[in-house]
Amino acid sequence: MASVAENNRLALSGPVVMQTLKSFHAAGVSQLAVGDLVVDMAGVTDADSSAVSLLMELRRAAQKHQRTLTVTNLPDSV
Repeated sequence: MASVAENNRLALSGPVVMQTLKSFHAAGVSQLAVGDLVVDMAGVTDADSSAVSLLMELRRAAQKHQRTLTVTNLPDSV
């Protein structure tokens, strides 16, 4: 599991499942507190309903902070 936040881009890699959700969520919300966020899911190897939950939570955070959330390379499983 890894998440790399650089500029306004959060690159997720590895599985996005219940066990990894907390760190991905924290990284995304931290970025949204200061600016827009692009979530790149190209490196995601496994995703379950937790990935959908993560994106919904990040969407709520973006709306709260009046930021833009963009998701790229969304896996077919999501």
